[in-house]
Amino acid sequence: MAVSKQTGPVAGSSAGEPAWAPALEAAYGAPSQAAFGSAGFPEQSKAADDLAQAALAKHLCFAGNQRERFGEAAGMGPWKEVYSRQPGAKHDIVAELRGLADRGARLSA
Repeated sequence: MAVSKQTGPVAGSSAGEPAWAPALEAAYGAPSQAAFGSAGFPEQSKAADDLAQAALAKHLCFAGNQRERFGEAAGMGPWKEVYSRQPGAKHDIVAELRGLADRGARLSA
C-alpha cells in the first residue's frame, strides 16, 4: 500500500495489496504519518531489499512531520533492531512477533 506525503494512505492504493494486509491493518492501523500509536505498511519487499533500510524508511514515514516538529533525536531515539530472521528460517511473522525478546518491542507487537 502506498503512502502519500500527507497523512494516510494514497486513495485507491489497496489494489493488489497482499492477502494478509487487512489483518495487519486491523491490528496496527492503516499506513499513517501520525507518529502516534501504530500503523501497518503492508508493501511486500523483494528478496534483495535491505530489510533494515526498508524498516527505517517506514519508521521515518510514520514519524512524518512530527520528526520535524520534535527533532531528529525524538524520532530516532527508540529506533533499534530487536529481531533478525536467520537466513533460511521458516517465515512465520506471528510466531516471530510473539517470540521477541525485547520487552518494549514485544508489548508493541
